[in-house]
Amino acid sequence: MRVEYQIGFNDFISEWVCIEHTGYARSKAEAWWSLRTNGHDLPLSVDEAIWLADEGYLKEPSKIKVRQVPGDKWPRICGATLEEPRNKGDYETAEEWIASNIERLNATPFDDTPNGDGGQIDDIPF
Repeated sequence: MRVEYQIGFNDFISEWVCIEHTGYARSKAEAWWSLRTNGHDLPLSVDEAIWLADEGYLKEPSKIKVRQVPGDKWPRICGATLEEPRNKGDYETAEEWIASNIERLNATPFDDTPNGDGGQIDDIPF
């Protein structure tokens, strides 16, 4: 899951939260999620995580700390000041809703083709 932070008018920094991975990437995602949800477990899928984020169950940063390491192509996010979630509802109730609606959440695969018809994207003609 790609998380983007707007740091200027048209300037963004992003980080990857590897929810469906294993090993080190997953352990980083678990720590990222736990910090933003007061210790709740990482969802099983990106779709669940996006739903919870869109519904306001995650703490959102008011500030981020960014570090540019010499030799690295991209800056790193190394800290954040997190505000309380927009949705003050019961997180466990949201998890129950996800469990009962998981098929619907995961039912529509992303289609990035130009016409949305699953066809192939042609090469650029120049």
